Amino acid sequence: MKKIVFLSIVLLMPVYGLFAQKSCQVRVEFSFANVEEGYDHMNKMVAFLDGEQIAESSALYETMQNSFSFQVPKGIHTLRLMNFAFYNDAFEEHTSENGYSYDCMYEISRNFNKKINIEILFDLDSSGPEVKVN
Repeated sequence: MKKIVFLSIVLLMPVYGLFAQKSCQVRVEFSFANVEEGYDHMNKMVAFLDGEQIAESSALYETMQNSFSFQVPKGIHTLRLMNFAFYNDAFEEHTSENGYSYDCMYEISRNFNKKINIEILFDLDSSGPEVKVN
């Protein structure tokens, strides 16, 4: 009997693997340019997948390059990367609505089927971020 149960498990493992959801790694690197003296805020990036928070970076000053990695299930998803600045003892969205020069965020909808790298430069003297996805 033990041999039958063992063989059943061994034989079903490859079938289960076909149905198990795979994931791919996403690495995000972000930095700021033209940060005015006295406005070098601590900041962090938060990743939202299909509206749900899935990861966040460590908090560093804007003049320091930062990065983080996380897993995304394979398939078509919307990934939103929102930067948060530390101001008045709390993190808040780094958006024009909160008094910043522009919205420090990036959103992409795509088929996540392999490892990707996203590089974001928030140039505070420009109208929006420069983004490279590969």
